[in-house]
Amino acid sequence: MVIAECQEPGVSDAAASLAHGLNFNLVRKWLVGKGLKRAGLSAPRTVAPRPHVEPTIPAASTPP
Repeated sequence: MVIAECQEPGVSDAAASLAHGLNFNLVRKWLVGKGLKRAGLSAPRTVAPRPHVEPTIPAASTPP
């Protein structure tokens, strides 16, 4: 219901959030999650997983 209101022309996301007693940031996350991000809002960044790297142990040095 809130997401549908946000899609109406002339209705701001903040106004729809306040009308339902919801935090704007929560509604924004819903919109982005549904692929309905609005102008000026960027999608959450995704982080590529790091490749697995085996830890290396330095060679033990022998005292002179």
